[in-house]
Amino acid sequence: MVVGAHSDDVEFLAGGIFARLAGEGARGLYVVAVSGPWINPPLLYKTKTTAEAINIRRKEAENAANMLGAARMEFLNAHTSNLYKKRIDVKNRLNYPKFKSHQQTINELQDVVFDGNIPFNYAVHHKEFLDKVEALIREWSPEIIISNNAGDGHSDHNAVAFMIGSILRKTGLHKKITFYQGHPGSAHPMQAYCPTVFWELSEEHIKVWQKALDCFPSQFPGHELDNYAGKFAGAYGKICGVKYAQPFTESIFLNLMDKYKNTGKFVKAELANRKFKVIRL
Repeated sequence: MVVGAHSDDVEFLAGGIFARLAGEGARGLYVVAVSGPWINPPLLYKTKTTAEAINIRRKEAENAANMLGAARMEFLNAHTSNLYKKRIDVKNRLNYPKFKSHQQTINELQDVVFDGNIPFNYAVHHKEFLDKVEALIREWSPEIIISNNAGDGHSDHNAVAFMIGSILRKTGLHKKITFYQGHPGSAHPMQAYCPTVFWELSEEHIKVWQKALDCFPSQFPGHELDNYAGKFAGAYGKICGVKYAQPFTESIFLNLMDKYKNTGKFVKAELANRKFKVIRL
């Protein structure tokens, strides 16, 4: 089960391992948390409404999920913290809070697209939304859950990681389910990233992963992602001694919290257990 904040997050977080495990016969659940699009200017220029942009991003995600061999897709339909006007352009994405007068804010929000779903940055605290995600986890009974990274500078990304960790801890499912966090991709210094698990990948896994990434022309209309999968997996493969690998951080802290009630001891224990392993083909 891979839970990404936005369309294309699943591919960046776990495209390689998804292709590998699906090829080995595993049933993969592909989950997108946020309904609103993370819209790049090229897509804005081609669309006239927010709904049109959302539909484009959703269709791209469906194509990518099929490419990876997902057995099932779920769109959780939470909203991002960005609000969009009904007709969009580069200047029409709204971020709050804003330092505007009360009347200016009221006037601006008259034209905002919002259907009552929970903004995702706050969904992690909302019982209704947590219950929805917990029910999905219990129904699917995954052996592994992969999410965005809690250290990611993108607020929707780290919200996903905290949400999954909170659910697993509250329910005790962390004792049965392995929880991985993918590499931090937004506003985070990669030199500070210390993966603890590397999944070895084959040439075929790299090809499938790259094809899934290429399903998002609205986000990457040029050649930004040419051979991204091979370059990324090749770099991390060198670190762990194989040709290709996708890195993750295994969230052992959930299990350590059961053993160490004292915060200082818990932190020391987590650091002492940070030894990486390679899951070979």
